[in-house]
Amino acid sequence: FKGFGIPELLATASFGHLLGAGVILGLGNAGVL
Repeated sequence: FKGFGIPELLATASFGHLLGAGVILGLGNAGVL
């Protein structure tokens, strides 16, 4: 993670979390879950 700062790490984690939540909600609404 050399040259990979905290802001980038937080942004990536936040984006990944939102993306994962969106996929889960999408599948739930589609009746897959």
